[in-house]
Amino acid sequence: MSQKIFLLFKKTYIEQKRNIIEEFDIHSNNDFLGRIDDKMKDVSFNKKDSIENQSEVSKSILVRRFMIKSFTIYQLSNTSEPKGSGIGCGYYDEDGKDDKKGIAGAMNDYIFNVCFNPTIDIKTLFIFSIIA
Repeated sequence: MSQKIFLLFKKTYIEQKRNIIEEFDIHSNNDFLGRIDDKMKDVSFNKKDSIENQSEVSKSILVRRFMIKSFTIYQLSNTSEPKGSGIGCGYYDEDGKDDKKGIAGAMNDYIFNVCFNPTIDIKTLFIFSIIA
C-alpha cells in the first residue's frame, strides 16, 4: 500500500514539481475545514499578521496546517522498521520487494530540491514560519 500511495504522490507532486507544503496554505479556511458554522465563516487566514494578532480560530488553523505539513513529510520520509507500532512509508522502495528505503530517498530529494529550494522561490525557506 505504501508503494501505491507514494506512486500517486510522486505522479501528482514530485514529477510535476508541485510544492505540497505550500499547497496547504493556498486554500481558504472553508476548503481546509470543510463545512463550518456561521460563527467561523468570516475568519481570515493571513500569514502576514503576527500570531499574536490573529483570532484563536485562526491560530488553531495555523497550528493544524503546520501539523499536516510536518506529518506529511514525516510519514513519507519515515524509515522506521516494523516493530509493532507501525512502519514508515519511507522504509520501502518505490517498487519491488527490497526494502532499502528508496521512498525516503526520493522524498529527501523532493523536499530539498523542490519544497525548500530557494532557487525556485526564496519564500520556500519560510514554509514553516508562522509569520511570513
